[in-house]
Amino acid sequence: MISYHFAILRYVHDVSTEEFANIGVVMWIPERSKLLFRVNERFRRISGFFKNIDGTSYRQMVRDLKWASHKVATAYIFKNPPNHPFEIFHEIVQEDPSCFQWSRLMSGISKDAETRFAELFEEFVTSHESPTTHQRRSDSEIWNYVRQALKIHHLDGSVKFRVKMETPSYHYSFKMGWNNGTRQVLEPISFALKESTRIVDKANTWYGRLFNLSNSNDFGFTAVVAPPKNEKMKAYNDGIAILKGAESIRAIITEDEVDDYMSEIKKDLSIQPEAPILI
Repeated sequence: MISYHFAILRYVHDVSTEEFANIGVVMWIPERSKLLFRVNERFRRISGFFKNIDGTSYRQMVRDLKWASHKVATAYIFKNPPNHPFEIFHEIVQEDPSCFQWSRLMSGISKDAETRFAELFEEFVTSHESPTTHQRRSDSEIWNYVRQALKIHHLDGSVKFRVKMETPSYHYSFKMGWNNGTRQVLEPISFALKESTRIVDKANTWYGRLFNLSNSNDFGFTAVVAPPKNEKMKAYNDGIAILKGAESIRAIITEDEVDDYMSEIKKDLSIQPEAPILI
């Protein structure tokens, strides 16, 4: 058995109120002189607690913490063991009334400290991050979630809404679109349905729709999906497999991945179209 010490990293939005949200875990394994640190860059749950949080600044601060932990972990491979784990932890986040603060020190033993570390991160940080994921979700609810993410990332003014695409015999208006040299569109697709057959039918409908539109249009399609309850997961996996085989698929993401996907949209928007060659 391996002994370990750990603490929870908290984001404190207002020090005077002492309200906080757990965002990370640090673990020190003395007999291996090993430091493990993981912090959640997503601020979806935090923005639900603290309405005026600056997402860009938060992400940058978190990246700085990750870089600091990397330097500390490397340094302590060659140092003498600390007298107390907080000697190491405070090199990542100092002991002062800042927005990042450590919990009290906790300890334990495990056959596999790395696995236990992952369990602690799930238990204290991500277990309640997206409570709506396992509830029945409609297309419109997913879309509202995407719209909120666009606003948080300051992208709602850079993308186009209600993007119509046509063929000689068919047309469809996607919820949003943008351009990276190729037209990109995004649509919410909820598979959180009561009946398994409806899940597969919905996937087949989208397969046919994308097939028809791709005959006359060049585009990339991103689907934001919501899974059903556990007993419908086979139908969900079948639906995802059908969707992956459709024409023009760029990405299939869940609501949990929407925040991360905003960075992909930002990269796309930064791509400038090539200037025409003058003859």
